[in-house]
Amino acid sequence: VMFIFSIFFVSLGWLIMSKLLYKNANFFFRKKFLTMSDIMEYWYGNSAGMLTSIGAVFVSLGAVAIGNMAMGKLIHYFFGIPELWGIIISLCILTFYSTLGGFNAVAFTDVFQFLIFFVALPLAFSVGYNDAGGYKSILKALPKSHLTIEYKDIPLFFSMIAFALMPNADIPYIHRALSARTRYQVKKAFSSVAILMLPFLGMVAFIGLITYVKEPNLQENTVAFYFMKSYLPSGVLGIMIAGLFAIIMSSQDSFLNSASVLISNNIFKRIWPDLSPRKELIVARSATVVIPVLSIGMVFIKKSITETVWFVSNFWEPLIVVPFLAALIGVRINKKMFLIIPSVTLLSQLIAVQIVGALDTRSCAVGIVTAAITTFAVSAIRK
Repeated sequence: VMFIFSIFFVSLGWLIMSKLLYKNANFFFRKKFLTMSDIMEYWYGNSAGMLTSIGAVFVSLGAVAIGNMAMGKLIHYFFGIPELWGIIISLCILTFYSTLGGFNAVAFTDVFQFLIFFVALPLAFSVGYNDAGGYKSILKALPKSHLTIEYKDIPLFFSMIAFALMPNADIPYIHRALSARTRYQVKKAFSSVAILMLPFLGMVAFIGLITYVKEPNLQENTVAFYFMKSYLPSGVLGIMIAGLFAIIMSSQDSFLNSASVLISNNIFKRIWPDLSPRKELIVARSATVVIPVLSIGMVFIKKSITETVWFVSNFWEPLIVVPFLAALIGVRINKKMFLIIPSVTLLSQLIAVQIVGALDTRSCAVGIVTAAITTFAVSAIRK
């Protein structure tokens, strides 16, 4: 019940970001910002811009690692190939797709994404929902522990809400907003995602419950695969598998492209100002190969997809997103004092990890609150 209730706040986070970007979009267009690092540097100084670039590369490593883990598990589940080989296959496909795919590859994956979101997933959900006997039968079959929140779980519950409610400021989405023609286009895109996400989140929540009722001992990373295999006919299942490949590759490619721009334009160009456009392109292309290779290391650090998401988010959300959101609402600080914010935030998270014993939504929530308080405190000192 904690997970189901909290995930619907993700949609509200997208709506908040829609309004904040709409408010600032014309200013961004006038300044001709290309990346999120450009925005952070303008408001908070060079150290903020460089920290954002480094953080974005780290997030991209995590996103690619998560995609490789998902692909490895998918290949292992449906084709019996060992996960490590599945990850290597995924890595090769991603590298080829990112460097040589071009516009046709994007259009091709978009078709599969449409098929999975609007055809295969609703079909599987409707079949599974009817087979389980509807929501009353599903809720009746669940153990009491899954329908109640114990006192000791309240901090975790609120931390999950805070985690889900954070407006989505991942670099691919911010960079796409910066390339929009008008601010109305930005608002429409983010608002549409927020609205369309609600039925999708509802299906995801019920798929988890239906699968738990049918097979309570499944590992969390294979729940979706089991559900697909159980409730989709073979032909549609093939489309679903291909669609999952397309979604994962498309998401990874978005992070890779955004990170490659940051590396060439906001890191290498700052260190070597005389870097020619041709060399910038070589750096960007090289990054699309180097990042997937380096992401393998993160696969071995965190073997669970959920743990990897939390691991990456614990650094990105408090250290970068909170100051970014503060800037969007009009908070201004002395640029020389910016490093106080990430320093205090990291210290609070280290203390939180020592208390809760894990790097998860609780430590992330502590970091978010600390970063917000510190940002406003530093702003007050400036005034």
